[in-house]
Parts: sequence; C-alpha cells; structure tokens
Amino acid sequence: MTADAPNPVTPGAELTIQGFGFGSGVTATWHGQSLPIRSATADTIHTQAPAVIGTTTDAVIVQSDGKSMTGPLLTITAGGPTTPTIPTTPPTTPGSLRLLFKTAKRYSARQLGLQVSVQDDRGSFVAAQVTGTVGSLRLDTRASTANGVPATWTLTPAQGSLPPYPATVSVTATADGRSGTASITI
Repeated sequence: MTADAPNPVTPGAELTIQGFGFGSGVTATWHGQSLPIRSATADTIHTQAPAVIGTTTDAVIVQSDGKSMTGPLLTITAGGPTTPTIPTTPPTTPGSLRLLFKTAKRYSARQLGLQVSVQDDRGSFVAAQVTGTVGSLRLDTRASTANGVPATWTLTPAQGSLPPYPATVSVTATADGRSGTASITI
C-alpha cells in the first residue's frame, strides 16, 4: 500500500486506497472497523471513511490473497458541528440526573456516533450506566464517568440495521438510585 486519498478525510467521504498487488476477495480495516469495499482493482480500492467520535489516526490494513498489507497512517477527522447539549436547564426533580449529548451525529446512512455525559442536579459529573435506543435499535449499556468522560457508541450495520432519517435517540442513565432521560432527533 502506498497512499490513502484524501488524507485527512471526513467520516462518510469516499476514500481511495492506492498500492499494488490487490487480489480478489480484498478486505480493508481501519482502527478495527471494516471498510466497505465499493470497487477494487490490482492497484486501487474505493471505500468509505468510517465514523469517528474524535479525530483519529491509524493505518489501513488490507487483506488480499492471504496476505496482510499495512498502509501509511490515515487521519479521519470528526468534522462538522456536534449537536448542542440538552437539556440546557437543571432537572426539575431534585436528585434526578441530567444527560448531555456531547455528540449525536449521523455520519452517513450507515454510521452514527453518540456521546452522552451525565450530571447531577448540582451540575457535577457522575459515574452512571447509560442505555437507550436509536429508533428501534437498542444501545448496549455503557458507562459515563465522574470526571466527564461520556458513554460512547459508534454504530454501524454490524450492530444492526440503522433506522432511516430522521431517527429519535432516547437515552436513560442510572446511578446510585437516581435516574434521568433525554432524547434528540438525528
């Protein structure tokens, strides 16, 4: 492998992997994510950049005819605005939790990313278990931390069929007998 173009690239954009010796049944991965092969020749693979939560750099790995090839580093930028945090006012019930969407973005019809932090009614981050749905697709339970690190999901068809545009994202957090919910449409 000799190059990835463009580099850097934004999620969902067309990506060309250049090199030589690509054979039949070629597959490609980047940062542990399978890349959809749109077309391939002996020296070019056309694919799509995957979703990322934050700008990430890693090498593309191509498997072809039983051989593994590692390419140069490829940077995929988070790009674009994130969804504003919601709700913007404290919870109305004392002791309840506030969920903040740090990111709720559909990168393409086949990929979306979510980041949800949890605060108490005083505005302090809390460690919580967060779960929810995107349309009819159930989200695995993830943890947010007391230092503000959000529960994070990058959803691709491997987790199930993504709902069509627009989709409602609903999340619920629980911590120490407290709970809170939030939703947004993406």
